[in-house]
Amino acid sequence: MDIGNAIKTCRIRRGLSQTKLAELSECSVSYLSLIEHNQRDITVSTLQRICHALHVPMGILLFLGSSQDEFGNISKELEAELAKNTLVLLSEPVQDKTE
Repeated sequence: MDIGNAIKTCRIRRGLSQTKLAELSECSVSYLSLIEHNQRDITVSTLQRICHALHVPMGILLFLGSSQDEFGNISKELEAELAKNTLVLLSEPVQDKTE
């Protein structure tokens, strides 16, 4: 599981700096950096705050952080297509829920 890289990928796709994501998820920039480099384990509550700040469901983040051996019988082609489509969706602007 490479959850740190998944967070970094989503952060970049959303156009957020580490500083802004740390602020939105109520953690320090240094802690976020350590998470993104997989040098610190992340708590579920911190993961929830990061997902909320990124506007990304936790399941999507976990999917993006999964390795091939964690997918079981899913083909590499299907995995790649799912990841590609997910990243395209992450590139779209976040919808304002007040509209």
